[in-house]
Amino acid sequence: MRETRAISGKNEFYPAAKVLPGHKAGCINFVFTQKIGKRMKKILFAILNGSTVYIILALLITRSHSYSFQHSIALPAPAILRLLTDSGQMARWWPDSGSQPPTWNWEQGSYQVLQTFLTQINLKGERNGIGSTLMISADATGPSTSVLSCSIQSTPGGSFLWRPIQYLSMMRQKREHARLMDTLSRIFGRVDLVYGFNIEHQKVSDATLLSLKQPFDHDPTPEEIGVMVETVRKKIRSMGGKETNLPMLNVYTAENGGTEAMTAIATDRELSGDAPFSLKRMLPGGNILVAEVKGGPHRIRACQEAVEAYVKDHRIQSPAMPFQRMITDRQREPDTSQWITTINYPIF
Repeated sequence: MRETRAISGKNEFYPAAKVLPGHKAGCINFVFTQKIGKRMKKILFAILNGSTVYIILALLITRSHSYSFQHSIALPAPAILRLLTDSGQMARWWPDSGSQPPTWNWEQGSYQVLQTFLTQINLKGERNGIGSTLMISADATGPSTSVLSCSIQSTPGGSFLWRPIQYLSMMRQKREHARLMDTLSRIFGRVDLVYGFNIEHQKVSDATLLSLKQPFDHDPTPEEIGVMVETVRKKIRSMGGKETNLPMLNVYTAENGGTEAMTAIATDRELSGDAPFSLKRMLPGGNILVAEVKGGPHRIRACQEAVEAYVKDHRIQSPAMPFQRMITDRQREPDTSQWITTINYPIF
């Protein structure tokens, strides 16, 4: 063993340490070792305390974590639920358009449909090893308003020792779910996304119409409708009148079970409604729902159904029959996918 020697009152290995009078140089090692021992004890004590606190925290943090969100929506609950609970329509309202069923992505999480009910859809989520169940529902708060609710339960896996770290991850997941519900509330508040068409409240601009009705034993063709429109136009010109708006069309089931079509054109003044023509009056400034649709008979029918659902959901009363306004001249445009039509629904 190498001998420690004191040189000029200093130790070779510990030059800062002085040899006190009456003490041997070898005593310095003993003093220094005591200091190191105290430091090690403090470090070990700190580690032990930290570990104890961590374990206590891990034991105190519950295995599952529950929270919920609510957002007010300016649309009726039946309209929201009709879309929300139809898993086949999920692509219409899920905010990440790049998702592919059955997995739907949002930020760092992925989700799958777990269950659907009449008033609720349950989703199974996963984010960084933490599973969650989202229960999304809508409840009416008024004739035309509702509240979109989401109850969430997160359950991390693994040993309880991971819970403090997983808790931080769950807090990030909670913020992510908050952003998801905020986005969904904006989506379900849009008429065009919920109903599939942009349905607007407008005012009636027409006052008088000249109309023509004709029975059919089949759905009238565009050519047959075109002939009816041209007949009305000739009648208006023959009486010195002027057209003030585009032609209207209504095809419906007659009382005898057959099909009837009625065309009408707004005029600048009242014209004689002698048979087979008839004079119709509207209330200028009255309320009317208007939805524009592009496409042929199938799309037009879908838009009509959407407007009817809107009227039913909002409990709106109507004083007159709805009608189509033919923006496109269907005789000149054979491609039905290019037809532009508006569905018009008079309301109180």
